[in-house]
Amino acid sequence: MTGSAGFLKLLKLPVCPHCQAVYRYDEVKNMCRYRNIECRHCKKIFTVESRKGKIIFFTVDTILLVLLNLVLFHFAELHPLGLLLVTLTFFGISLLLVPFTVRFRVYDKYAEKQYREKFEEKQRGEKTDNKKSD
Repeated sequence: MTGSAGFLKLLKLPVCPHCQAVYRYDEVKNMCRYRNIECRHCKKIFTVESRKGKIIFFTVDTILLVLLNLVLFHFAELHPLGLLLVTLTFFGISLLLVPFTVRFRVYDKYAEKQYREKFEEKQRGEKTDNKKSD
């Protein structure tokens, strides 16, 4: 993937990895709250992943926002209040694009088990650290 082509590929709504069912914007936005979802068509479970996409998206978004502010401040000599308005508008539009950064992956029981074991081990470690500090 090259620069802009890779970024544009990132910005598409996800599909079920089993049956390729397309999900609408509102559905994807609501699915971001959960880790595993059952497909409404094929009834198979898939994993919702959004962390990597959001990190890449907000990194690019922040860089573009800084560049836009620099250009508007230095060349257009925009008033700081106007700059704030442009920044808030740009950020608001960016938030509307977040569901496009979500991806669905095939549910892997073994990976899920390892994830849970690590999480529980971390929880136990934190509890013992808290007890030692008391």
